[in-house]
Amino acid sequence: ESNRIFLDLLGDHLVPMPGLFELLAALEAAKIPKAIATSSSRELLDACLGPFDLEPRFEFVLVAEDVTHGKPHPEVYRTAARRFGLRPEETLVLEDSENGCRAAAAAGAFTVAVPGEHSRDHDFSVASLVVGGLGDPRLYEAIGIAR
Repeated sequence: ESNRIFLDLLGDHLVPMPGLFELLAALEAAKIPKAIATSSSRELLDACLGPFDLEPRFEFVLVAEDVTHGKPHPEVYRTAARRFGLRPEETLVLEDSENGCRAAAAAGAFTVAVPGEHSRDHDFSVASLVVGGLGDPRLYEAIGIAR
């Protein structure tokens, strides 16, 4: 019951991170494949992506139900890299949480921390790069695309 109440309230307050749509467009123009690898449940992810029709913009999605271990365990990022036919070291991960950064770094991915309102005080010391937002030029430089 508490999950249902949370999901109902979430819909009223959900706003995409600034710069998200511009970044997705730039990645798509550069033909860079993208996935979502989250510790969230499928139900929560659908509630977050659905209102903005985001899921079709990603090659695949991995959720909590798809892996045995949640973050900070690196399983979800290792699984995502394998699905792309890559080694984790060949991937770049955007993360907005400390546990997510720990998972991505432990997998060996180039880890970019993008702190959000809820995570400004997290410890992102394991990240390869910490940016001020999705529009940060350093993020575009790390990905290797023009802004």
